[in-house]
Amino acid sequence: MDNLFKGLRESYPGLPKTKKKIARYFLENYKDIPFRTVTELADELQISDTSIVKFCKELGFNGYGDFRHSIANYVMTETSWGKRLEQHIDEMKGRDVYTQVFQNVQNNVIATFRNDQNISNFSVLIDEILKAEYVYILGYRSSAILARYLSRALGELGIRTFPLTPENCDVRILSTRIRTQDLLISFSFARYALDTIDVIRRVTAKGVKHIAFTDTPLSPAARHADRYFIISNTSFHNTPSLSGAIAFIDAILAETAQRNPDQARASMKEVDEFFDGRDMYSAGR
Repeated sequence: MDNLFKGLRESYPGLPKTKKKIARYFLENYKDIPFRTVTELADELQISDTSIVKFCKELGFNGYGDFRHSIANYVMTETSWGKRLEQHIDEMKGRDVYTQVFQNVQNNVIATFRNDQNISNFSVLIDEILKAEYVYILGYRSSAILARYLSRALGELGIRTFPLTPENCDVRILSTRIRTQDLLISFSFARYALDTIDVIRRVTAKGVKHIAFTDTPLSPAARHADRYFIISNTSFHNTPSLSGAIAFIDAILAETAQRNPDQARASMKEVDEFFDGRDMYSAGR
């Protein structure tokens, strides 16, 4: 994609007027393209849809849709976590790291909870969890931490869950058991694990409902989701921060217990009785 942009800049002076309009927009506003239909873009530039489609084909794409998809992938991956780490190390020089990180954690939580998409879909999320036969929760790499946490905590509230994480099971084999009466929840953040997306595609192809927790509407997980939730995960280190996701999981657990208190009480009573007398916890000595 960098070569494409370079070519557009070099050829720009010799382009006809209409193509200059399109090229200028592509160069200056490429991060907006994944959110714009060809008709919306044509209306803004006051040109025809056909002109945009033809120009995209001249650039080597099958049309605007193909170009838009390629731009979306580019936007998602143009800044690696390694590059971000370098930027953050320089940015934090001479600053109070403790205070800055604390503020960042707060910002992640606030951005996650104030996201309009998350607010409007939260009640539906709990509905889907409560009515599912089984809830399968998928996550690779650092996202596996979130999948295991949500699976264990929901299980203690009486929800039948399976964590789909490579440390717990053969994810692909277990995912073949998911049926249409079940629910798939995934955690997927840039850079997006191919294994995660492969499982999502296979499961959703069977008609299983999928709810994604991700960092952008452009992510592959969001594109294959019935509903998605945007989690803010800005960090000053080499991996995405989990603070926003953990806080949102806490809200899920609290609301699930509120919706079905009798089941939550009965399940937690069983958990407590199981651990009683097994000397599993320190008495403080």
